[in-house]
Amino acid sequence: MEFNFADVNEAVAAAAPDREAIVFRDRRLTHADLAERSRRLANFLLSRGVRVTRERSELAGHESGQDHMASYLYNGNEYVEGMLGAWKARVAPLNVNYRYVEEELVYLFRNARARVVLYHAEFAPRLAAIRDQLPDLEILIQVADASGNALLPGAVDYEQALADASADPPTVRPSADDLYILYTGGTTGMPKGVLWRSADIFVAAMGGRRGDGTEHGSAEAIAAQVAATEDVAGTVSLLLRILITFAIPTVAVLIYRALARRELREHRVRADAQLEAERALSSSKDEFIAGMSHELRTPLTGIYCFSEMLLEDASMVDPTQR
Repeated sequence: MEFNFADVNEAVAAAAPDREAIVFRDRRLTHADLAERSRRLANFLLSRGVRVTRERSELAGHESGQDHMASYLYNGNEYVEGMLGAWKARVAPLNVNYRYVEEELVYLFRNARARVVLYHAEFAPRLAAIRDQLPDLEILIQVADASGNALLPGAVDYEQALADASADPPTVRPSADDLYILYTGGTTGMPKGVLWRSADIFVAAMGGRRGDGTEHGSAEAIAAQVAATEDVAGTVSLLLRILITFAIPTVAVLIYRALARRELREHRVRADAQLEAERALSSSKDEFIAGMSHELRTPLTGIYCFSEMLLEDASMVDPTQR
């Protein structure tokens, strides 16, 4: 069976709606969120008149009968939403290298015959500089970012476009023949757009095979596999929560007790060593005094006692007040 990305996305969202699909910085989107936002984008594009003029069966291999949308974006949830939204509207998405200078951008947009561009606001000035050279470019969708650049004339804000569009399934029926256009980097010449059928790129590079290498038999089979992994993911999540709640604190307590016991043993060893040293010193003192004449023994004993008293008093004085 051949698949299109719109059907696969909706099947996954139906099987695991609450599982996280995208985590980008502080934003978290579930599969249900991703499916809804991409449907809204598709409905916005359709409201602006995007269309399929000729089906794949009527075309040569190098031709396209779809409108094209350029993704002029940094990484982020909008990139994935943009691709899925384009496919759900039967628009062919294509990648744009955001490092390109104006001359390279003009070439790529003309070569791709891009009618739509989804772009980060940071690139608005560069687009404004070349817009007059791109007669095919009609629909501009601007994604707000930290640059704070204002909307270009005629452009729409991405989030506002989604908010204003319907979340219902689009009226068009995507096809396995719908295109994904992958532009090469142009390191050995000018960039070239490689036309991939959705069904082919899905199997070749986008997870369209099972773990054993065989292809999925139906969208229902994909949904069943997702549901099964959802159960496994739930079990793993539960085990991790138990581990975090009980096991980690228990291990921490055991480690603390082991460290405390080791410290106590080391303290006892130091105390025993100090006591043994004091005993040896006292024994040496007694032997020394015992060897003295009676006339020296009495004053020496007094001197030793007096020095020990001085040392004890000094140990109780704050060094900063000496």
